[in-house]
Amino acid sequence: MRSVFGLCALLATASLAGPPETLPTLEELRVRLHLTDAQVARIEPMFERRRVELKRTRAQLEVATSRSAKRSVLRGAKQQQETFVSQVDATLSPEQQAEWHKVRAELRDELKVRWQEKRSAQGAL
Repeated sequence: MRSVFGLCALLATASLAGPPETLPTLEELRVRLHLTDAQVARIEPMFERRRVELKRTRAQLEVATSRSAKRSVLRGAKQQQETFVSQVDATLSPEQQAEWHKVRAELRDELKVRWQEKRSAQGAL
């Protein structure tokens, strides 16, 4: 249970969980999803709002003093993530949506590996 909780925290704060070069930029998404200028113009503010939400979530997690408080923060983060994904999906064609979901799955897999490596390193101390 404890490891699942930690993984959820990591995934909820994905954009702050590691080096920025491991996260897709809007330009990378533009290329990979073949976004039009109009789509970029609609998606860019969504990404900026999401970045702010993630910073706020991380700050809330850092000051949460109980597991219950952390779970509450993570539930809110999950809802924000679902809203963000649905807003981006609404901007994309079905083909772009499939690629967007693939990008997200790749990021989740990468974050899981980093989280497991971090956990292993902490266990070795």
